[in-house]
Amino acid sequence: MSIETTIVSAMGKIGNVSDVDRVLQGKNGYFSPTKYPDADGPTGAMGRVLFVDRFSGARALCIQVSSAYLLSDAELTTMNKWADGKNHSSVFARVQFRGHNLGGDSEFKIYVECNLSLAGLREEFLVEVINDSLRLWQEAMQYVERINRRIEREKAERKQTEVKEQKVMRTVLHELDALVGLQSVKYMVRGLIAQQTVAKKRKAAGLPVMQASPHLVFSGNPGTGKTTVARLVGRLYKDIGLLSKGHVVEVGRAELIGGYIGQTAIRTKNICEKALGGVLFIDEAYSLDVDGRDYGQEAIETILTFMEEHRGKIVVIVAGYPKEMEKFLDSNPGLRSRFDTAIQFDDYSVKELMQIFESLLVENQYDITDGARRAVVRHLMDLHMREVGGNARLVRNVFQQLVAQQAMSLAGLEALTVEQMRLITIFAIPAAWDVNAEVSLSELPPLVVGE
Repeated sequence: MSIETTIVSAMGKIGNVSDVDRVLQGKNGYFSPTKYPDADGPTGAMGRVLFVDRFSGARALCIQVSSAYLLSDAELTTMNKWADGKNHSSVFARVQFRGHNLGGDSEFKIYVECNLSLAGLREEFLVEVINDSLRLWQEAMQYVERINRRIEREKAERKQTEVKEQKVMRTVLHELDALVGLQSVKYMVRGLIAQQTVAKKRKAAGLPVMQASPHLVFSGNPGTGKTTVARLVGRLYKDIGLLSKGHVVEVGRAELIGGYIGQTAIRTKNICEKALGGVLFIDEAYSLDVDGRDYGQEAIETILTFMEEHRGKIVVIVAGYPKEMEKFLDSNPGLRSRFDTAIQFDDYSVKELMQIFESLLVENQYDITDGARRAVVRHLMDLHMREVGGNARLVRNVFQQLVAQQAMSLAGLEALTVEQMRLITIFAIPAAWDVNAEVSLSELPPLVVGE
């Protein structure tokens, strides 16, 4: 029996031979396997035999088993690392993934090859070699199936996480939008979140990143929403993956400065460690700089060092009056470079202060008469003109004064109705406001029948 007849016979025991005459003439041919080592495994392999002339003049036979073109999100380098591991333990055949990347996808074929000398080649041995090649081909196909399932599962999990994060982010942004006023702040925060989100995606895509520092300066008078926005920023940073926890640790000078040398650094570092994964919010941060008269600079240096050593793990927001914060940023060369984004919190207008007041009424289930409402507006306008007003704390104080005065106006009544307990009338306006409110019948508290 000639060597060519031996090859045809061996291929026939594995599957169907397409080019019998060509192979019998010592030319390349194809065969389609119908019998596989793993009967329940992948099928559809394409077989080929190639006659190779070596430099020595001797002839060799190359057995090749391949797949159709396949697609995967996995990198070819990753798959060929798996192939290298298999090739170290394979007796005859070698497997390889050949193809190219297509914008994130890999298009490739699986090739399993084995080279044999034609001299003394026996049919039983050739059948064993072909079976070994098919076994390795099936393992490679199963590996691709596993890795594709894993990638699809991970993509589904990422999508689910993204949907959840987007839902949470929309909730937080809705809370931000629900805040009275602060239009420039809302615009800046949205821009900041968008910039950080795109930077994260560019990094994942292997693109250069021009990412702004996440650390912020909040400039504005007390009661203009700085602390509230800082808490929202912490939650938003967590939602976009910038922080692992997103909690906010709020401190001031008293929590950071110690009474003797060395104590400040220890206290400040301990507080920074509590803020890891979240936001360290330092209110009235300018009070740390008192021209070197105490250990304020020690606290600043400790914070800057901690920020450098824990990049990506903590965000610091410093807040205070505008002019004082400018001086604070100039007090240490490391501050300006790390806090390159400043957000200005303007004072509330009288209209915005009234919106805050109305929200307090709704939140605490109070009603107010038109006359009492006009008195509140006039009082807030007076405070605003005297530059006493402009912040939410003042509105809360006004509201608390009204609630206290309303309670006193009802103190002599028994069997109070819900309507009486809810309604704030002109009689709840403190005399100290001096608003000269007119009293009408509608301002009288609702009476209980029989009174």
